[in-house]
Amino acid sequence: TRDIMINLLHKLAKIIGWSVFILVSFTCVVSGAYHLAYRDKALPRTFVGGVEVTNMTEGEIKLYLTRVFERNPNITLVMDSDQKIADTKSLGVSQDLKWASRLALASGRSGNILTQISERVRMFFYGQDNPLPLVYSSDDMDGLVNRVTGKLNREGVEARLELAKEDGEVRVVFKQGVDGRVVDEQALRKSILLAMGRPGEQKIIPELRIKNQTVGESRTRAAVATGEYWADKELVLNYKNYKYKLRPELILSLVDLGIGDKRVEYQKIVDEIKRDIEVKARDAVLQFDQGKVVEFSPEREGVEVKEDETIENLK
Repeated sequence: TRDIMINLLHKLAKIIGWSVFILVSFTCVVSGAYHLAYRDKALPRTFVGGVEVTNMTEGEIKLYLTRVFERNPNITLVMDSDQKIADTKSLGVSQDLKWASRLALASGRSGNILTQISERVRMFFYGQDNPLPLVYSSDDMDGLVNRVTGKLNREGVEARLELAKEDGEVRVVFKQGVDGRVVDEQALRKSILLAMGRPGEQKIIPELRIKNQTVGESRTRAAVATGEYWADKELVLNYKNYKYKLRPELILSLVDLGIGDKRVEYQKIVDEIKRDIEVKARDAVLQFDQGKVVEFSPEREGVEVKEDETIENLK
């Protein structure tokens, strides 16, 4: 039985060895054929700005790209849905087709042999689209981005509770907010540069970051109930003879609606209290000159407001 197992292992080792040898040989043959067939030409499924340049030399790539962009020049439009906001005509962009041709020819040829094989397999299935190098003014790009953000950015309006008089009675009214939006400038610049490197008309819809101001129904009911409780009340903070009153309007602004951080509002109250009561500690001062007291000031205890604890108490 032991001899049979040893023979089986030897046969298995030979099979594995031959399989590895055949696989390596096949890979070398394919790699060699690729090298001979595309020695000075772009590899299969090589693109520049969406234009396929497979099986072209560096000079042919440059000439072909020149003709493509002459027949179908780039026009990049920045859109808001179906409405044009801005275009790139003012940027004065020039395309570096010589550098683009070199990049296309270098695709799948960097690194060691294993890296090249892996890259060429990936290119065969997915292709390699090289962005077209562009020369442009950064100041003009900043101006374009500012025009877009100026038209699309919108300050949100926070949802809030307000006091309103109805039939002589004071009631708490919930005012729904308006969502704010901000253009993702980094993503916009990237999209513009990518679009300007392609022939023909290109349309971009900027990515927007939305600041949600929508409050759910259950949260609204809870907030209104809290507001109605405080609608005719005041909250008084005491420290010795000092009193700080929070009137109903201010209390309503502190009610948590679940759409933002109220710490800024709390911090404003704490800052105002600090201005009123904080005092720096001071040691007693007693100075003599020729046996006479020329200066005297008594010791003064310091008063410091603990911000975090005060805010938590207010909540």
